[in-house]
Amino acid sequence: MQTLSPANDEIDAAAQILLSARDVQWGPIQHGGTLHDRASYRYYWSILQRAHAGGAALPAEVAAWFAETGTTAAPISTTLQH
Repeated sequence: MQTLSPANDEIDAAAQILLSARDVQWGPIQHGGTLHDRASYRYYWSILQRAHAGGAALPAEVAAWFAETGTTAAPISTTLQH
């Protein structure tokens, strides 16, 4: 199953981006010269979900998100509020 997991560099980038976003209450951030917002957070969360499902090692802070919920639910609501 681990062969279906994202590459380690993808996992690391996703973790860095989502941890940075969390630190600014999920507002837009810049990482590596690229702007990110909730739309890209959904993409990076999907990378972490696949990594978790595939048994890949996750950074401790990110792995805690899965342990806290017992599911693969996102740490925030990524739906747009009207």
